[in-house]
Amino acid sequence: MTNLFTAPENLLFVLALGFVVLLAIVEMLALVIGHSASHWLDGLLPDGLDLHADAHLDAGSLFDKLLGWMHFGKVPSLIIAILFLLGFGMIGFGIQAIARSLFGEFLPGWIAAGTALPLSLPFVRSSAGFIGRMLPRDETQVIKRHHILGRIATIVIGEARPGSPAQAKLRDEFRTTQYFMVEPNQPGDVFRQGEQVVVVALAGTVFRAERFDPKLLEQEH
Repeated sequence: MTNLFTAPENLLFVLALGFVVLLAIVEMLALVIGHSASHWLDGLLPDGLDLHADAHLDAGSLFDKLLGWMHFGKVPSLIIAILFLLGFGMIGFGIQAIARSLFGEFLPGWIAAGTALPLSLPFVRSSAGFIGRMLPRDETQVIKRHHILGRIATIVIGEARPGSPAQAKLRDEFRTTQYFMVEPNQPGDVFRQGEQVVVVALAGTVFRAERFDPKLLEQEH
């Protein structure tokens, strides 16, 4: 069993499982300082890939379809990354263990990795789908994310700067609290904890907002 983890043919699988631990540590440290590595990864998703990812499987590029198939937009990206690395590592070790028992030696690393890579994708899809059903309602809300646009939200964790979103919340028409990541729409703006903002755009899964001015609301009345 020791040889399985130390053989050079299995280096990629060792690294994959090592990155699982590393990503978990990074996320914990990010949360301590008021940010989230998961939400940063979510912000890298293509625009429009939201909570209704399955509805987009008939449109868009092959890459977008693959992301939707693996439940990107429904489950935090960090969880999907961890599932992929975990599946790739475990399946890779399984392939090599079987090869060792059948042939008396490990497969070349590139063959084992090339076999484990496609096999890990169904694992990601099934696991992410299960996790998506187990997440709290505020993470899998039926309401479309675009319905948040134009609403007033409050910054609850961290400071929002361009390129560095913070967590915000608002209460929707179903009296459910929605939590999401938001960053300033204007360069140079900074939103601090407790400040109110108006959500004006969606880029990937990160919203952009303008500073809320209560005086404008008073003028309307």
